[in-house]
Amino acid sequence: MKVSIYDNEDKLIEEGDAIDNGDELNWLYKVTVDAPGKKIIAKAYDLPENETVKEIKNDYFKQF
Repeated sequence: MKVSIYDNEDKLIEEGDAIDNGDELNWLYKVTVDAPGKKIIAKAYDLPENETVKEIKNDYFKQF
């Protein structure tokens, strides 16, 4: 799974691979840059390389 984090101007802050936490359902990504992100995009691929994309915007984080 590839994770990309973008700032308020849609500039890429960081990008990297998430790791399987061992249950084959959930993935972990550790942020390496201390910067506020506006959105996170996660891309997952299956064996035939079909892509699934999930985007989470900053409004989601305000509830925590």
